[in-house]
Amino acid sequence: MLSEEALERLSERLVDRIEELNLFMINKLGEQIMRIGTLTPTQLREIFQSVKYGNDLNEIISKIAEITNKNVADIYNIFEEVAKKNQIFAKQFYDYKKISFIPYDSNVELKSMVNALAKVTADKFNNIAQTSAYAILNSKGDLEYTKLSEVYQKLTDEAILNVSTGRETFEQAMKNTMKELTSRGIQDVNYATGYHRRLDSSVRMNMNDGIKNLTNELQRKFGEEFGANGVEVVHHIYPAPDHSSKEKEGWYDIDGKQFTNEEFKKVNDSLNRQVSDMNCKHLTVPIILGISEPLYSEDQLKADKEANLKGFEFEGNHYTMYEGTQLQRQIETKIRQYKDRQIGAKAINDKDEVYRCQEKLDQLTQKYKNLSDVSGLPTKVDRLRVDGYRKVNINKSLYDDSSDIRYKYSTNEIISKAKDITTNNFYEKTKGVKIERLNENYSYYQPYTNKIYLGKKANEYSLIHELGHKLSFNFTEEEKIQYNNILREKFSFYKKSDFKKIESKTGKYWVLKNSDGFITEYQSRIYDGFRSFVNGKPNIKYAYEYISVGIEYYFKNPRLLKNTDKELYNFIDRMLKDE
Repeated sequence: MLSEEALERLSERLVDRIEELNLFMINKLGEQIMRIGTLTPTQLREIFQSVKYGNDLNEIISKIAEITNKNVADIYNIFEEVAKKNQIFAKQFYDYKKISFIPYDSNVELKSMVNALAKVTADKFNNIAQTSAYAILNSKGDLEYTKLSEVYQKLTDEAILNVSTGRETFEQAMKNTMKELTSRGIQDVNYATGYHRRLDSSVRMNMNDGIKNLTNELQRKFGEEFGANGVEVVHHIYPAPDHSSKEKEGWYDIDGKQFTNEEFKKVNDSLNRQVSDMNCKHLTVPIILGISEPLYSEDQLKADKEANLKGFEFEGNHYTMYEGTQLQRQIETKIRQYKDRQIGAKAINDKDEVYRCQEKLDQLTQKYKNLSDVSGLPTKVDRLRVDGYRKVNINKSLYDDSSDIRYKYSTNEIISKAKDITTNNFYEKTKGVKIERLNENYSYYQPYTNKIYLGKKANEYSLIHELGHKLSFNFTEEEKIQYNNILREKFSFYKKSDFKKIESKTGKYWVLKNSDGFITEYQSRIYDGFRSFVNGKPNIKYAYEYISVGIEYYFKNPRLLKNTDKELYNFIDRMLKDE
């Protein structure tokens, strides 16, 4: 039998072709947008038919057919390869029972069975032109799905309409449309139920489920032939809770367990998610009860279960190892989404979006690495790959920005002014941080990459504020104790009802309804996170802005800081003043 890793690798060649199709579609749509964008409304009317119904549409239809045919052919080859390996695994039982063994190439009945099972999975791929679509928000804010064979015409119609409304409107509308198209990628849509998911994820799941179904059916057939009277659910590390516990109805601990055939059918029928379905990684093998030794010992099963539940801590939360794998899958999907978005932005020369996507990709990639380092879970680099993606060097593109009209002050100017008004001690404690520009109206510090992103309107105090965040990560143990005592005392008088919740572009957070005891309302922020309030009191670990605003005003308006919060002023003064 094939290992879990080997099974996943078999589906990747099909997923790669879906990425190839996605890249082809994005580039074709981008070329059409750019082509239409060069024409005046008068020119467009003159060549309307040739632009709208040119050769591109035929190329798209041909590309869909080409990808479909290659994947369908591969499915039959893969199923045959898996069947042969399963039969070789089962041969030991035939030999033990002294039963005639017919090799795959001569086994007509087995070949017919494999072909029929392959057809079930292949038929799903044959329908790709009908079930695959791009999701775009309509004027009412609802998602609409447009089939791949139709999206080119729909986008062309929209582009032609927007050209007549003016160049600025056209460019912004097309940027928004491309962002919508690429944010979700090609979707596999069930129009009857409304269920949808990214096509690459759907291909991977359908292929893996199909191979597991094939393996289980083959093992069942082999078991019947050599007289098996039971089933073992093959253990795999970090199973989902619905297949490794009995905490809820429709759940059962099947991992690594042996059953009679009758018991297994009863248990499997009772599960909300049956064995090998919907991304379940379990496989079954036939056994002869009383003779077949379990594939894994009770000690091994117990140790793996304990390791799963023990899990790890990440970003202030506890995760089981299974939950860690699910978090990995979420980050992988996000990374692929932003890579698609960047490719689309490049196709229509939307430089701002290219930079934004790369910034997000850098953050997500670092988070993915940190998650693997903390948890010990292996990364799956294949799931991060997107055909056509090329990393952009943001530092090189944005740092030399003295002539960039997007920014009120250049980066060098901000750094120079900040150095002039701060202390040498402050500089020493915060040196080493990297600074990049952000085409937004806000700034922030990213501790995982040790980078400060300065927004369009940033000035020297914006930089000092973000360096305050940097400094808080470098407190000595003594400074941590002193600071936490001040912080705890400051927020001890407030309860949840004293705060109001804010949802903005930069995230969700709570601020005091009356912030008279703070320098600004901003300083009273409690960011929304896991248990932002405990027993009705603010969780001070989410009060990130308290110290950074304090440090900002220590240099900006020290008298105000001292009059408003003497304890915080004295703490910062001891830490930062030059001797």
